[in-house]
Amino acid sequence: MCVSLRIGYSLTLVLMAVLQAPQQKTATQHCPAGYDVFGPYAAPYGGKVNIGGDRRAFIWLHWHEHRPGCATITYASLEGAACTDADTIEAGKEGRWHIVNSYKCGPGGRGYPPPSSGTSTWYVVGRVRQSPKAEPVPDSAELPGQDYFLEVRDLSGREKGVL
Repeated sequence: MCVSLRIGYSLTLVLMAVLQAPQQKTATQHCPAGYDVFGPYAAPYGGKVNIGGDRRAFIWLHWHEHRPGCATITYASLEGAACTDADTIEAGKEGRWHIVNSYKCGPGGRGYPPPSSGTSTWYVVGRVRQSPKAEPVPDSAELPGQDYFLEVRDLSGREKGVL
C-alpha cells in the first residue's frame, strides 16, 4: 500500500511538472512562413560538432545566396544545461542581410550555471579554415561545414565570434 501511494504521488508530480513546463518553440515556430528550415536538432553531449558542421553549411549557403532560413540546434553545455541556438538568416527592413542569433540555456546540474539567454545580430559573415591555420576561405570554394568556421561581425565590422 505504501509503495503504490508513493508511485501514484510521484506520477502525479511528474504529470503536473510536464503540464506546467513552458513550451519550447520549435524551428518552424520561430521561422516565418516561406523560410527554409534546418532542425530542430538535439545533439547529445559530445555530438554538437557533427551537427554543427551541417548547421554552418546551412547558414553559409543561405547567407551567401541571400535565401531566408532558420536553423535550430539544442545541445548540452559542459555543466549539463540544455542550450538552444536559433539562427534566422534574412533581409532587414532596409534590405541589408543579417543573421539574428538567439540562445537560451537552462540551469545546469544543481542550478549552476544559472539560466541565461540573449540575442545578437550579425551583418558580416566569412569562412575561416579550421586547420592547419585559420586562413580565409574564398566565397566560391566548396567545402563541407566540418572544414571551416563562420566568423561573424557586427554592423561596424568588429568580430563578434565564431560558429
